[in-house]
Amino acid sequence: MATIQKIIPANMPEEEVQKTYDSFVLNQRKAYRYVTEHVRAVADPILYNETENPERINDLMMQVSASTNIFKILTEKMTKLS
Repeated sequence: MATIQKIIPANMPEEEVQKTYDSFVLNQRKAYRYVTEHVRAVADPILYNETENPERINDLMMQVSASTNIFKILTEKMTKLS
């Protein structure tokens, strides 16, 4: 919530809010495509090598969880810089 408040302060004019929102939507789509590509790259070898790693689903969940945590920390640090 604090990150959103920094990106869109309460006193921001409506026109700026709309521009910021439009930019967010565009970047959200870019990020979704990026993450989807990379999750597939990580997931495919884990999911399709069933005999080599019986814990493959847990491995995938751990990698996704770790990535989520890293992106959260990165976002917080970048917000503090702006």
